[in-house]
Order: sequence, then C-alpha cells, then structure tokens
Amino acid sequence: MAARIIRCELKGVEELNKIQEPSDPGITMRAIVQDAYGSADVLHQAEVEKPAIAANEGLVKGHAAGVDRGTWHLMAGQPYLMRIIGFGLRRPKKRYDLVLDIGGHSRLSRVRRGLTPTGTLVIAGGEGAKWTGGGRHLRALTLSAFVRQRLTMFVSKHRQADLETLSRLIETGQIAPIVDRTYPLAEVPHALRRIEAGQARGKIAITI
Repeated sequence: MAARIIRCELKGVEELNKIQEPSDPGITMRAIVQDAYGSADVLHQAEVEKPAIAANEGLVKGHAAGVDRGTWHLMAGQPYLMRIIGFGLRRPKKRYDLVLDIGGHSRLSRVRRGLTPTGTLVIAGGEGAKWTGGGRHLRALTLSAFVRQRLTMFVSKHRQADLETLSRLIETGQIAPIVDRTYPLAEVPHALRRIEAGQARGKIAITI
C-alpha cells in the first residue's frame, strides 16, 4: 500500500550498511494490504514480514503517513491504463491570472470561468477518465489552441534537493501542511472513502 511520509529521518546508505543486520523472517510489521482492485472494502490490516533493506536503499523512520487521490488510484486500479503499464452562483466573483487545479473533479468550463481572459490553468492529477486518467488534460490541451487562455498540465518530479528545501521550510514554520483528518492505520479504508467522496479539504494523515 503506497503512503507518503509526512516526517521522517533518513540515514545515509553507507551508515546503514554498517549498522543493519540481515532481516529476521520471524519479525513482522503492521500494514494495510489489498488482494484485488476495488473500493475501500478490499483493504484490510495485516501482519506482514518486515522487508530487508538492500545495499542501495535507505532506512526511513516514519512518524505518520498520508493518503491522497494517488493512493485511491492504486486501490481502485483506475485509470485502467495504469493496470496495463503496471500499476458565485454562475461564476466566481473574482478572476485569477493563474489557477492550479489539483482536485480533478471540476469541469473545464467551470474552472475557465475563474480565469482572466488571458489567464493560465494548470491541471495536476488525472481524474475523470477510467482508461487513460487524462481526459481533462487532453481536452484542455486541445482547447488551448483555440482560446486566449493557456490551458496546460503539470507532472511532478520528486528530487532530493526539492525535498530538502521543503523540509527546511516546514521545520522553520514557513509552510505547514493542511490536515483534513487523521485516521489510525486500521481505518485506512474509511480515509479512502472520504477521498473518493470528494470530502477531503486537505491532507488525510494516517497515524502509525
């Protein structure tokens, strides 16, 4: 089950090679597992064998984890393409030069009404198309060629330098994650139901 670490301590690979011992097959850990794609009902908590750390891997000590729409995609197996490749009343009162759409539910026409005539819409995420996951992306890129507004997409890349900068900003209090709710590990299915229903208004954290 994929999870994002909110706070962690990472030891260097060389240091790990000095202190780690071969994994004992008898040592287990709690985990949320699934045996098939489906709704949150396919998830359950189980004791699994603690994985061994390879020479080119690092040991991460997690204090909490989060679930998000990406976790839901892994649970549901949608868009289906990922299975193939392996895994105001009528308009806003204020218009913006830039809109970053990370929710993935809003219709393009609705989001465009929040833009200035020459504003930019950046879509992150892939909701709305079960097979490709990029239905809105393709429509936005096609429409962008015929309108004054710029409609584009964004795919994130995780880099160590970026994560280190983000960590410093969090530690100094310059930025803070918005947490919608927290759930214990055994209630991950409830957390994903909240995400699937579109009710989350921030990150959902899983306490370990």
